[in-house]
Amino acid sequence: MKKVVRVMVIAALVLALCGIGTVQAAIIPPSGVGQIGISAIVGCEQLNMYEARDTSSKVVLELDFGSHIIVLNQADGWAECVDSDSLDALHGWVAADELILDPAFYLTEATTNVYAWNDTSAPKAAVLDEYTLVPVLKIDGEWLVISWRGATGWINTGSARQNGERFEGVIMLEGMEETVNYEHIVNNALGFEMDYDYELLTRRSDAERECFVSVYDDADKPENYLVVTCSSLKAPEAAAAAGEALSKEYSIHVETDTLARAGDCIYIDASADVSGEYMPEHLQGVYIIPADDGCRIVTAHYAIEASEGFAARFRAMMDTFTVTDSRK
Repeated sequence: MKKVVRVMVIAALVLALCGIGTVQAAIIPPSGVGQIGISAIVGCEQLNMYEARDTSSKVVLELDFGSHIIVLNQADGWAECVDSDSLDALHGWVAADELILDPAFYLTEATTNVYAWNDTSAPKAAVLDEYTLVPVLKIDGEWLVISWRGATGWINTGSARQNGERFEGVIMLEGMEETVNYEHIVNNALGFEMDYDYELLTRRSDAERECFVSVYDDADKPENYLVVTCSSLKAPEAAAAAGEALSKEYSIHVETDTLARAGDCIYIDASADVSGEYMPEHLQGVYIIPADDGCRIVTAHYAIEASEGFAARFRAMMDTFTVTDSRK
């Protein structure tokens, strides 16, 4: 008999009763000591419940990761427990160090990356589906340490904004702070999310690309804009192709850059004429961001006279860029 994680159903019901129309990412606090005992979650892949405090005794129940049990007592490294909060539940003993006692839980709202450590450039330990409930071991600012299938990992909650959510941010322009009105977007077709300045930029989207154009430009012939596309090529291959194309007109410089949320990427700076003698009329900066299914290519275009301001604004947007790996 396999035990189903009933707390997931309970959590969904609680959110529904609270009048929330759609389930959002949320931390559900510990429940505390109940009428029978302390709630606990199995933290390993599989855990046997024995009839007595002895691994040679009869196995009463096989518990999977995430199974919910009630701990009645602990002694000598063993936990006396029942497999539910009913009085007629199965009773037995399990290894106490394989349990997570009275944890808080995190309920995902969308596909969520679990990182090996608290850095979005760290290797991914897992990718959780939407509405997955996982126990929280630690809260560290915008990071959560969670347990998943017997292992631990880190979830970043700082980018957990809703698609279309608007909010204020601050960027530095020529040494001065400037308040920016952002809108958060989630583009599942291209597999990314980011924030953009909706007062300065007009969003223009289609199935192949996402484009943000200056509100001051002619929409048919824009000079200052940011374009996001997706490529099945690996980042180095895409960078080589982009560099070859740009080098026909520009003198390019290729370097490694690190974005706040997307981590390390390849950056191509095209800010000089191919001869290297003068600045071209328009400049370009290209970010090639690795992804499991290839890469995301983000190209920033600036008119020379507006490059300084737009370069700072576009860079601030890029630091909010996140690869979601959820292309649909």
